[in-house]
This record gives sequence, C-alpha cells and structure tokens, in this order.
Amino acid sequence: MEGVPFIPTEVVKKAKSLAIEFFFSLPCKGAALPKSTTLIGWQHPPTGYAKLNTDGSVLGNPGPASSGGLLRDSNGNWIGGFSHKLGITNSLAAELWGIRDGLLLARDLNILQTYCGKFLIQSFDEATIQHAHRESNFCADLLAKEGHNLAEPFSVFSFPPHFVVSQLLADIWGVSYPRML
Repeated sequence: MEGVPFIPTEVVKKAKSLAIEFFFSLPCKGAALPKSTTLIGWQHPPTGYAKLNTDGSVLGNPGPASSGGLLRDSNGNWIGGFSHKLGITNSLAAELWGIRDGLLLARDLNILQTYCGKFLIQSFDEATIQHAHRESNFCADLLAKEGHNLAEPFSVFSFPPHFVVSQLLADIWGVSYPRML
C-alpha cells in the first residue's frame, strides 16, 4: 500500500462493507445444513511414502500447551514420534509447533518423501499437506496430550509408547469411526 494515503473514514467504510457482505453470505439462522454420517479412519500413504500426523493440545486457550506427532510407513508401521511440552500458548501455535517438530523429525530421520513452513518443506523431495479429522488422527492426539505430562520439554520415541499401541493397531487394521459431516 506504499504511496496510498491512509484515510480513516475510507478504512471504516471498507470494513463495514466487507462485514455486511460476510454477514449476508452466512446461512440463515433457522436453516440447518443437511448432515450425514460418514466413516473416517487413518489412511495409509502411497507405497514408498511416509505419513506424518501431528496435533496440538491446549488446556484453555491460551493455556498450557503441547504438541505431538508420529511418522508411519505405507503399511502403517511406526517410524518415529514425539511429544513436546510448549508452555503457555494458544491452539493455533500448538498445532503449528506440531507440524514444525514433525517435519524436523522427518528430516532428521532422512525421510525425503512425506505425506503431510515453507522453507522446511523445501528440504523434502516431495511433501503434501492435508487436514485430518480427529477420527483419523487419534495417535497424534494421544502424543500431543502426553506432552502435558512430560518431565523434559521434548521427547522423541523410536518405538511406539504404550499409550498409543492399541490405536496404532486399530489404524493398521483399518478401523473407522463415525463422524457427522
């Protein structure tokens, strides 16, 4: 906006206009959007790829926060995982810390193709980022929640910790969970 004069009344006018446009784009209060139940579960990455799942956990927002995640091969087998106690922050920061820490773990484990921060992602041969519903991300959720209990601020797990083993097996076996969409 270099060279454009700052006129407060014009800024207010534009903000009001955008707010009104946004308000009228929302569905009517009485109109319920149709929902349907679908089954969601963890999905294997393509053969030759690893999949990184991450999550953040915050007790309050802002509040005590942690993140966690894991890497799995195309068969769903554990490659590595982590839990990170973050201190006081908000939910967005906890989620972003999880992504950052997961990508660093993938890099440190020399995984060049991951199915999942602009500069960090450029260090991989190929990467895909995709949102995961809670029902397909239970292992990462458990690792993130464990971060609250850590004595040290950061733990890397070379083997699956006991508290994720049953969910890891459920994911490998293709267990799905209902979700209203």
